[in-house]
Amino acid sequence: MYVIEARIEEASYGSSGPVLRDLELRVPRGEAVLVLGRSGSGKTTLLRAVVGILEEMGGSLRGRITLRGRAYLVPQEPWDGVLGYTPSLDVAFSLSAAGRDPSDWGRYLAAVGLEDLGQRPCHLLSAGETRRLNVASSTAFAPDALLLDETSAFLDEDGRRALLDTVEDFLSSGGAALIVDHDERTWRGIASEVLVLVGMWPRDSRPSPRWTGLEKGEVVAEVRDLWFRYPGSGWLLRGLSFEVSRGEVVAVVGPNGSGKTTLLRILLGALRPTRGEARAGRALLIPEDPILFLGGSRTDEEADPGLLREFDLPPGRPSRTLSSGERRRLAIAAAVGEGADLLLLDEPTAGLDPWSRAKVLEALGRARERAGIVVATHDSGLASMADRVIVLGG
Repeated sequence: MYVIEARIEEASYGSSGPVLRDLELRVPRGEAVLVLGRSGSGKTTLLRAVVGILEEMGGSLRGRITLRGRAYLVPQEPWDGVLGYTPSLDVAFSLSAAGRDPSDWGRYLAAVGLEDLGQRPCHLLSAGETRRLNVASSTAFAPDALLLDETSAFLDEDGRRALLDTVEDFLSSGGAALIVDHDERTWRGIASEVLVLVGMWPRDSRPSPRWTGLEKGEVVAEVRDLWFRYPGSGWLLRGLSFEVSRGEVVAVVGPNGSGKTTLLRILLGALRPTRGEARAGRALLIPEDPILFLGGSRTDEEADPGLLREFDLPPGRPSRTLSSGERRRLAIAAAVGEGADLLLLDEPTAGLDPWSRAKVLEALGRARERAGIVVATHDSGLASMADRVIVLGG
């Protein structure tokens, strides 16, 4: 029996042209379909149509969607999928909605490695920890159809393994999954079918951006014997010392919850070290969700025309209509226009297709000509391009 059947004649947003057209999809019980395509090809639109929220998101649909049972959508941005103030409450909400015992939340958090964070406020979780929470809450809801939108993004290796185990268990119990992801290798052996949207998906012609050599300028940030812990917790950062110069990129890597985002917030001045010191010039932080950094409603309200051209961005476009990769490039351009000495970027390439990722990396290459850059990332390719790498949680 098919859990999901879709016949989409046309799906669009407002007066813009159709995003999806003439698409047929069937997902039977016990199987997963992987959806590939470049940014803007309609992958998220397809998930919204299947789960029945496309009109709520400003879209329209001509066609027919049949969903047998209940569906749970894990959205592209981890924080968009959180309802509870703490992880325990978030999972309890899912259990209650499914008519199950809400006091059983601990078992689901333990399955994704969050057993010790049940009472931490969700806004203090890292992006990777929030994504793990998304996975736990989706399991607690016990849906018939699981829809995943770039869910492997922001996860470290342990988190990705927990995600794959969750999906495999879900399929073996008779569930159906519709998975959007740019890394088809992650789902090899799990997805039984691949659906490619808008043209070819050239596996062997993905871009490989490179940065030209650049001389370092003056020091724009200095960290000396930095220690940090949140109240009531153990040490998160221990004895860090390093400098950042204009013209260089420093990558910060480590597992989920190892303190990468915390270190960026300290360099920004939003958190104070528990011990030691951190000093920086004018610093700007571009968070995992770049829309939180952008203040204007249109691209030309964020950066001047010259910067928009330099960062390959359309003038006069509403920021909300940009793809995730375009929003991140716009945020970088806006930060450069503000004259920052230090740019702090949190997971700038997470969830991007290879072409959007390449454009973001090219934007970073241009930005480092004007500022020092510290980037928190799980992207090993980006880390290999950096001038230095700081490893946390080792």
